[in-house]
Amino acid sequence: MKRFIKWCFIVCLSTIVLIIAVLLVVPHFIDIQHYKPVIEKKVAETTGRSFTINGDLGFSLFPVAGISFSDLHLGNPQGFEKKDFVVIESFEARVDILKLILSLFKDIRVTRFIVNGPQVILIQKKELSNWEGIGESRKGAPSDPDLVPELNAKKSEFKISVDSLNVDEFSISAGSIIFIDETTTTKREISDLTLRIDDFSLDHQININCSANLDGHTVSLKGSMGPLGKKIFKGKIPFDISVMAANQMDIKIAGSVVDPAAAPEAEIKLSVAPFSPRKLCKHLGFDFPVETSDPEVLNLASLTLNLKGDLNSVSVSKCLLEIDDSKLKISADAKEFSKPNLNFNLEMDQIDLDRYLPPEQKKTATQKEAGQVEIKAAAFPASKLDYTPLRKLIIKGRIKIGKIKIGNAKIKDIDLSISGKSGIFKINPLTLNLYQGDVTTVGLVDVKNDIIKSSLALDVKNLNTGGLLADTSGQDFLEGTLNTTLNLKTRGDAPSEIKKSLNGSGELNLTNVAIKGIDITGMVKNTKSAFTKIMEGKEESTTKFGQIFSSFKIVDGVLNISDAGFISHDIRLTAMGRADLVTESLDFRLEPFLVEKEGDTNKDRKGSKYLIPVLITGNFSSPKFRPDIKKVIDKELEERLFESSEFKKFFKNEELKPMEETTKEILKGIFK
Repeated sequence: MKRFIKWCFIVCLSTIVLIIAVLLVVPHFIDIQHYKPVIEKKVAETTGRSFTINGDLGFSLFPVAGISFSDLHLGNPQGFEKKDFVVIESFEARVDILKLILSLFKDIRVTRFIVNGPQVILIQKKELSNWEGIGESRKGAPSDPDLVPELNAKKSEFKISVDSLNVDEFSISAGSIIFIDETTTTKREISDLTLRIDDFSLDHQININCSANLDGHTVSLKGSMGPLGKKIFKGKIPFDISVMAANQMDIKIAGSVVDPAAAPEAEIKLSVAPFSPRKLCKHLGFDFPVETSDPEVLNLASLTLNLKGDLNSVSVSKCLLEIDDSKLKISADAKEFSKPNLNFNLEMDQIDLDRYLPPEQKKTATQKEAGQVEIKAAAFPASKLDYTPLRKLIIKGRIKIGKIKIGNAKIKDIDLSISGKSGIFKINPLTLNLYQGDVTTVGLVDVKNDIIKSSLALDVKNLNTGGLLADTSGQDFLEGTLNTTLNLKTRGDAPSEIKKSLNGSGELNLTNVAIKGIDITGMVKNTKSAFTKIMEGKEESTTKFGQIFSSFKIVDGVLNISDAGFISHDIRLTAMGRADLVTESLDFRLEPFLVEKEGDTNKDRKGSKYLIPVLITGNFSSPKFRPDIKKVIDKELEERLFESSEFKKFFKNEELKPMEETTKEILKGIFK
């Protein structure tokens, strides 16, 4: 028995000695340079690109297995002026082969992994990019689609299982990535790329140090990752990374990833320190991508958020975005990504949107003189929008804004609740404070079918119209407190379709009204002087009313008013007519009455004096006012002549009686 064990030990030891001797001696008898053409040919056949190693090719097996080469070139496909796609000045990798063999390939120790001067040149052409099509020419790829699932199953069975993995020295130095876009003649370059990882191990934290120049501007990444554990990409992997861009932008990312190769889950905390987006773009040599009315905005921004997610859902919490003097808090979660199913909550303290909108484009005098015609977009047929994604979307959210300014209008306390499912989206409700008034809106948009349906219900209480109109239009022509209700329905998504299909009704009540720039009382009392002032642009008077009220209906884009009244202490007006929203034309008639006794109301005109009616025609942008003289003459003829005792007495004669109606028609015709 002892002799057997002795001889087994001798055999094993001899075998090990023989293997070591072979590993030491073989490299001295094999001229690796002789195999360079074979290696180059095989790589060229596999990639479909030219491949050369112009420098020496090194090879060793014991005590450290290693390979090294220099001046490697992987070429571009045909049609590219530049010859090379990838260039590597030198490469060296060494593995402790003795430890690998003795551990039965469970313990891997890489003593060196050094890449010096790697260069990747990416070229974008209109037809093709040089990074596409690598390996398409290789032979032996399975063409039978039935074999693909089997190959994928084999790939999924492949697992890396080691007891230890250590890399003593890992570095990439003097690297560069050049991107050339020949379609826009732009070029971007990452140069001086350096990546260093010292003492890489699965058992403890890995420190990473990376730096590069982006078009001459320094970008650095420092941080830690791991430990990765013996089962690589299994379990929880923590990380903590900081990125500094051009000494302007400081980003910190910390968190962990669980099972990244199988069913990844991640928890991430992101923090972007305050920085100036404008200064960053200027420092990097980019034109700022957004043109704003106020060039001083977007000079300060910061972001913090917590992100948690997996392949089926993602959630954002404790998100604070600061832009200039505005703060936005966000919480959201999304799941069922194919739909998706989205819930969110947004809260903003304040924002002046007018500062962020594009500046107004003014038409130059040269263009006006040249007689250039503005072509409206509506003149061209618009492509039909595809609402299929919205029909899948499930959404529920709330938006709250403390103060907002848009179109120079100041709005406060905005609270919007929105929900949507199966193509039906509801606003229920939207409330806000607008110039001391409370506004409540409920709306619905139905995109289930090709023809979009919309409805809106609006309730406004105690709105200061003077302040609103002065801020939004820049004109101070109306004062009053507005109370109104409005219900609308429409179909379609194009402006022309919406106007034509608009239907609804509403009521309007304005109190303490003052119409500036026009003296309606003067117009009805003294026709000549009042209308002359308007035509000469000298009207500076004001018409005051205690109340303006109206009920109206909208039928197929036409606003009809049959019951509207203007009440003041000395004048009453009734209004009726129509406004065509499609053609933007006006056709209204105001009938005034002077009050002659106390207590006269709009409906009880006894004791009031009928005055000259006013016709309002033209369009929305330039309405025209003119007296309705014909109606006044008809009324005066009726009251003063035809109803007079003399007229009746004259035609009381039986012989003249048949001529009474004819005479009336002749007299009326004279004043037409």
